[in-house]
Amino acid sequence: SDDYYVAEGSTYDNVGFGITKENIEFFRASLNADEIEARIYGKFLMLQGMVYKEYRDQYFPNGHLVKPFEIPANWPRFVGIDPHDRTPTHVLWMTVDENNDVYVYDELAIGEKTIKEISQAIKDQEFKQEEPGTRILRIIDPSAVRISNVAEQGFNIGEEFKRNGSYCYPGNNDIVAGHKRVRDYLRFEDGLRGKRPRVFIFDNCRGFRRALLNYIYDDRSIKGAAKDYRDPKENRLREKDKHFPDAFRYVMMWGGGPTYLHTREERGEGRREYQAANQVTGY
Repeated sequence: SDDYYVAEGSTYDNVGFGITKENIEFFRASLNADEIEARIYGKFLMLQGMVYKEYRDQYFPNGHLVKPFEIPANWPRFVGIDPHDRTPTHVLWMTVDENNDVYVYDELAIGEKTIKEISQAIKDQEFKQEEPGTRILRIIDPSAVRISNVAEQGFNIGEEFKRNGSYCYPGNNDIVAGHKRVRDYLRFEDGLRGKRPRVFIFDNCRGFRRALLNYIYDDRSIKGAAKDYRDPKENRLREKDKHFPDAFRYVMMWGGGPTYLHTREERGEGRREYQAANQVTGY
């Protein structure tokens, strides 16, 4: 497009402007060869071992980004939740249009809070975003709702969310199938509406965007194709930037993928639609 151009610059160009060559060399020593090209010399490339190489952090039609827009009230909302104890709980909000294209429109990382506080933060975020009665389906890491958690720990995160007004369905944690599903949505394919992906991301979701670019396999599994993700020696994922992608994957693995839901009367039959416990609050 004539409206955009790409300029590459080296970090060394900034020497003398608040940064020294010694600082750069110190940082450079912590990077691998691919990271040096991207982060020191400003070369646009995909990091070796990147899980979702289909992702393009550029505006559509060149990439997956779009400017935020007002979401129609009839588009259903999906929420992916990746809860943690010692690291922040990561939450992504998504919606689906009439063509079953997915839009990621908001994010939240909540650290060092109780389940009650996390649940309230999620509801507060949704209160700012949505009209009363908006259809919202929340999907959480299935390990958070295991019945065995009660026997083993006397605690079930899913039940705690429910007790605090945020009902969550357990997600599907098949990592290999989940990665394939997400890649299918990210891939640009020719269709009646031209060459386009099936998922778009609001440009304000900076944490999720950064995580997609840095969600990579551990160096020990990059060289060869993994045979079994359950084998700790195979397909190992770096923990640092996996939480937003995990929350995203839980939603993308809902049934055959998140769809524009219709009432049973409109569909005649089909997947169960989430019914809010309170039609006024939507929870």
